Amino acid sequence: MVVEEAARLGEHTEVFTPADTQEPSQASEDAGPEPEAESESSDVLEEASEAMGFGPAAIIFGVYLKESVPGITRVTMITFVSLIGITAMAGAIGAGGLGDFAIRYGYQMGYTDMSWVTVIIILIIISIIQFVGNVIIRKTTH
Repeated sequence: MVVEEAARLGEHTEVFTPADTQEPSQASEDAGPEPEAESESSDVLEEASEAMGFGPAAIIFGVYLKESVPGITRVTMITFVSLIGITAMAGAIGAGGLGDFAIRYGYQMGYTDMSWVTVIIILIIISIIQFVGNVIIRKTTH
């Protein structure tokens, strides 16, 4: 009603209605993103790329791959951190590596300093992986 009066008077103003005065159908639409939102943006990117004259290979490598780099980087970081943890645990049962070093020299020989140094080395390796991954994600997210 206020909008119609403003239009009638010739004023160009925007009036925002509070959420509690919206109709139930509007409130449910504004509740959050729809599940199809990702595929819709993907469709829009594909249509825009085709309109610019990109071929299928250019769309895959120039659009889809560039859009998926942050997600691929996150998954790769999780995989590397899990791999380091698993190899350290495998070293505890004789597979070698940092876990074997920590068990053999730290625990069995009673050098607790060696155990702490091994844990700190593992934490440093994980921190470096996380830092590099976060830099890549920050640079590729727009």
